[in-house]
Amino acid sequence: MKSRATNMNKWIGPCILGLVAALMVHGPASAHGPLFSPAPETIWKDGTEITLGSHFDKATGGGKKEREVETFLEVEYGLTADWQIGIEVPYSWKEDDGARSNGPGDVTLSTKVQFWQRDLPGAQYKGAAFLEVKLPTGNDDSDPRLGSGSTDLIMGLATGYESRRWYWFASGVYRANTEGSGNLEKGDRQFLNLVGGIRPVLSA
Repeated sequence: MKSRATNMNKWIGPCILGLVAALMVHGPASAHGPLFSPAPETIWKDGTEITLGSHFDKATGGGKKEREVETFLEVEYGLTADWQIGIEVPYSWKEDDGARSNGPGDVTLSTKVQFWQRDLPGAQYKGAAFLEVKLPTGNDDSDPRLGSGSTDLIMGLATGYESRRWYWFASGVYRANTEGSGNLEKGDRQFLNLVGGIRPVLSA
């Protein structure tokens, strides 16, 4: 019996490829924000940001060995100066106690709306709300599994202040995990992120 992820791949694959191609036509642009937490920044109207990244995880213990390499393509596009949409498409290579699998993982769709901005001399405050939907597009019948088999929601608020010298960002995130393969539900999670910094050398 085919899994829900396998069935969804029949129609979501062409949709994803079409959206990625459409967004990439507009060319790359850049937007400022912290690397590892949500930020209130949005891309300007018709702006595009393309990110290609990868991470590696390894765990050993109890006679078992687990390894995972995941590469992802993320594309974000500005519908307006204050509203952007995005998509993240991962591809994973996994090994778990000798068993190996590889293929597309769970795709994430995202949107962000900047609802507040206050300009000061040489500085700026911003606030935004964001929503992400992780879809069960990865194969959850493989061993190891490439997808969770669940549709999860990530939502939150982000704010920040930036001047030529100082900047800080703060965000609150709530992740609602639904039931996945094997009747497994991870439970909901909450996150609070704080980022601060100083530029020792100012640009001209």
